[in-house]
Amino acid sequence: MVTRLSNLCSLARRLLYHPKHLKGYRMEQPAVSKAALRSALARLAEATCGTAPASVRVALMTAGQERTYAALVPFEYRAEVHHHIAEHTDVCVPADGGALILTDDQALKIINLAYSWQQHVSA
Repeated sequence: MVTRLSNLCSLARRLLYHPKHLKGYRMEQPAVSKAALRSALARLAEATCGTAPASVRVALMTAGQERTYAALVPFEYRAEVHHHIAEHTDVCVPADGGALILTDDQALKIINLAYSWQQHVSA
């Protein structure tokens, strides 16, 4: 009896999450991880300055469904990285050289920029 119930639950799960049952369901954009954003900013620093910083700080702040990131590139790299981000994306860079305050979409743009830059350099 337990085996039949287990098999039935397994079948129900597979049917429920089968792609044909998800038609019309809008898949949410995957959330950006702090590690991915940190890595992208380090890659941009290395690409623009020639060396990678020892650390890039990223903090995640949540308010309900809203996710906001505060990213701080070391001072020695900040001007070049901020200039590159401002030049190649629509992300607003703080004029005082402070931390980048980013939404999920803006963080994803920076990650895409870092990986497209890497592909451009290696090609």
